[in-house]
Amino acid sequence: MTEIASGLYQCGSAELTDEIARVKPYLIVDLEGSIDPQGEGVGSYLHWGIEDGPLPDTYMLHAVAKLVYACSRSPGGWSVLVHCAAGYNGASLVIGAVLVERGMRGRDAVALIGAKRLGALTSAQFASCL
Repeated sequence: MTEIASGLYQCGSAELTDEIARVKPYLIVDLEGSIDPQGEGVGSYLHWGIEDGPLPDTYMLHAVAKLVYACSRSPGGWSVLVHCAAGYNGASLVIGAVLVERGMRGRDAVALIGAKRLGALTSAQFASCL
């Protein structure tokens, strides 16, 4: 699990062991569907299934980004976990959209994600969307 920006985490399925209970995110955005919504440490849960192939619906991408942004900017400082199968492309796309929502330029969001999580955003289509 990698903290990309304050309170914004991303991970893949192989990294889930004990991490959710440790971080205790307020919201989990599950892009794969493998997290038990009733599991330990799970607060609010959103399943939005996307794949590494085609670009997902950009309207939904921005809607999910606005939700994550709102949670991450709450007075309580809620943390958010975005999870996809490998934790590199889908989760990075959503986190990148949140960073853009926060006012960061797309290329800067791609660079930050790449610096924090080596191998992230290998999908040129996902990276260019930001």
